[in-house]
Amino acid sequence: MADLILHVGLHRTGSTSVQGALTASREKLCSRGVLYPHAGSIGFTHHGLCFALGGKTDTLWGPLPPLDQLLSELQAEITASRCHTVLISSEEFRRLCHENSPAVDKAIRRFLALFSHVRIICYLRHQIPYLDSAYRIGVAWNGHRLALDFCPWVQRECARSWYDYQQIERFYRQFSPDITVDFLSFAAAKQSGALVRYFYEQAGILDAYAGEVRFNESASRLSILAMLAANQGKLSLSVSRDQFDNWARLTFPENSDSLFDEELLRFVDGRFRAENDTLAQRTGFNLNDEIGPFVAKHRLAGASLTPAEQSMLRELLARDEVAVPDPRFSSDLNF
Repeated sequence: MADLILHVGLHRTGSTSVQGALTASREKLCSRGVLYPHAGSIGFTHHGLCFALGGKTDTLWGPLPPLDQLLSELQAEITASRCHTVLISSEEFRRLCHENSPAVDKAIRRFLALFSHVRIICYLRHQIPYLDSAYRIGVAWNGHRLALDFCPWVQRECARSWYDYQQIERFYRQFSPDITVDFLSFAAAKQSGALVRYFYEQAGILDAYAGEVRFNESASRLSILAMLAANQGKLSLSVSRDQFDNWARLTFPENSDSLFDEELLRFVDGRFRAENDTLAQRTGFNLNDEIGPFVAKHRLAGASLTPAEQSMLRELLARDEVAVPDPRFSSDLNF
């Protein structure tokens, strides 16, 4: 039986970049005895396998094969590869911790039983930059199109158990006391200057490293607030949303402005400080240490457009042009 390295995220910790690199180096990995399987994959990831374990039969990407079929395909691929290690990656494995379903637990147990040893890799990020980044993706991404303002969204998120990172270890360790759970620092990975290489090194597959890949770059505060106005119906668009989003990204390039203001930052810090201190005893790094560098790097500009920013946006929209390939664009903006 092969060993399993299960990369469970978190979201917004470079997972897509890592998955893109793993996909690109699939053959090289296999030649080193590490299988990044096709079975259960959707694009770069193994979301399909994870969705099936969670009992889903259909997704945004289409219907899923039955779990029995996916597990059989995975087992056949492992056997044919003769690899000693299987590496599976999907941030959706983090979501399974919240299913609270005997059927899901049984499915996960069947999946993990395919392997002789299981190692969970999970990158952690302080909740403040995590929330800032996750909100931007939610507003901009086609699948979500968040319309809720940042402050109430943050307050709602902070009331969830999603940010109890220790829950991940509790959930997966219930299936076997021999499972290894390694929490790694996303801040350390970024500081290394080579996020993908850092993952390969931590996973013990550095000899298969093939270079950096970057996906899902954050949009600037102003571009996100323009997209949010569109999500909320404050803009009447005469172009496609993709064209508008591209226009917003190019017109307001990424900068160091944060959606947080000082009051909201203090609220989130207070909510998670004690939990992060406790978690530090387990991980060897303290997520609270990330707040100082975050504040030093980012201007806490808040998530409300100032009158000057509103005026600038109106002026740009009134020019009736888009800063992306051709089509013209006109809009009425009401605040």
